[in-house]
Amino acid sequence: MKKIVLVAVLAFVGVTGALSQYAVGQHETGISFGVFYSSLDAYGEWIPVSHGLYGWRPLGVMTGWRPYTVGRWVWSEYGWYWYSDEPWAWAAYHYGRWHYDDYYGWIWIPGYDWAPAWVEWRAGGDHIGWAPLGPYALFNIHVGITYDYGWATPGNYWCFTHARYFNNPRIDRYVYHASNNWRFIGRTRGSGTVRYDGKRIVTHGPEREFIERRTGLRLERAEIVNVSDRSQQQVRREGGRERVQVYRPDTGGRVAGRDLTRPERVREPERRIAIDVGKTDAGARMVERRDAIAPRPSDPYRERATERGSGPDRSAVPETRRNRGEDPRPGTRLELPLDVHDPIGSSTRQESSRRLAPDSRVERTSPPVRPAPEFQSPVPESRISRDAERRPGEREGSRRNPEPRADRNAPPERPAPSYRPPPPSPPRPQAREERRAPETRSNERAPRADERRSERVE
Repeated sequence: MKKIVLVAVLAFVGVTGALSQYAVGQHETGISFGVFYSSLDAYGEWIPVSHGLYGWRPLGVMTGWRPYTVGRWVWSEYGWYWYSDEPWAWAAYHYGRWHYDDYYGWIWIPGYDWAPAWVEWRAGGDHIGWAPLGPYALFNIHVGITYDYGWATPGNYWCFTHARYFNNPRIDRYVYHASNNWRFIGRTRGSGTVRYDGKRIVTHGPEREFIERRTGLRLERAEIVNVSDRSQQQVRREGGRERVQVYRPDTGGRVAGRDLTRPERVREPERRIAIDVGKTDAGARMVERRDAIAPRPSDPYRERATERGSGPDRSAVPETRRNRGEDPRPGTRLELPLDVHDPIGSSTRQESSRRLAPDSRVERTSPPVRPAPEFQSPVPESRISRDAERRPGEREGSRRNPEPRADRNAPPERPAPSYRPPPPSPPRPQAREERRAPETRSNERAPRADERRSERVE
């Protein structure tokens, strides 16, 4: 009994997963980028990104404009739905991702899936914030939004407001300036993002009870209704409940511009947009669609080499004995038959040629290959020079590491000067005798008292 129940549960899960995949493929991933190329061309400009992907830049917006600011939030069965009166809001706010470039500003990257709003949320205290998802945010029906590598939403992506104004129809008047974002990021925490729930994509954000406590208003779940004409988009209130008419192109019918593969008008980029297309959601989905139309061969490396122009040459090769499996004899070579009507060929090769059928070959023995002469030094080395370099008592060839010989083109070496002893120092002069100057009146000294006595006695 347990086995039967387990098998039934697994079968139910498998069928549910298959239906979910089918639902996503039928309702969420069938739009073509050509619809965006033809519809948004009048409201902005297309800029090439890379690998056939184009980004759209809105024109006519205010200074300091940010995505998801001109409009209002509506609580619906799809979660928080963003409604805006901007003529291109049906595409740029519900498909694709947003990227901010320092040179071009905000650029929208198209996407295949529809969602009420491609944003992530933060909430804390009395403030609520939301930010558009970047191009590297990958959507998966099992886990929601994922990233291939570490990604942190830049601070200028966020829009913060007080909770009491969250449901205001002109919420752009109450959004704080971007310079205050880091202050609110430190006070709030992550509060939800886009997920897959009940065969549809929903936007999970702040809890409805939290908004009702802050605003003091009762929020009723709005009804989302699809329309086929963009002019019919509006929000209507019927019996105390809002009804939101949403334009979503009919992917099953014929839509204008569906077959376009590139925009009609493309702006020449002044600088490259720093987006790695291979890691974006749009780039991954473009590869999946191309594979669905033209599946890859069994060897993907050969296909990539062929696309780069470095693959093997598949052109026809003329048939020869070698590629037929008949190797020619060694020492012979194959030649095409000579034309006997050619005066030059008949005169130069008349003796060694003969007239053959068109498909025949002529074999001729190739001349013997002479070996190249050995290199000989222009100046032969004499035995005398080798004997002169040997040391006394050393046999010829006994030195393993002979001393290197001097370069012949080098200048001749000068002999070292011989040592000469310094000249002897001259004899030191002897001390001269002190010479006394003759006594004169000027230098005559006065006699002493004993000398004067002796003179008197005499």
